[in-house]
Amino acid sequence: MNIGELKALIKDLPDDMQVLITSDEEWNEVRKCDGFNMEDYVWCESEMEIYSSEDLDDYDEDDDDDEDDFELCLILC
Repeated sequence: MNIGELKALIKDLPDDMQVLITSDEEWNEVRKCDGFNMEDYVWCESEMEIYSSEDLDDYDEDDDDDEDDFELCLILC
């Protein structure tokens, strides 16, 4: 999902509705969302990892992963 898709999904929801975060698809742990990241993060789907912009400065260019795999992401917390 991207930001545009998220905006479309929530556009008609009331402003005072709570936002919850779940730890997995089975909702084993659920908690209130208290904020979001204030730093640039990227998601590497092939590695299933999240990197900060500082991590990318140290990224090994000889690594097998293609830098095109990295997508800017928003992390809710």
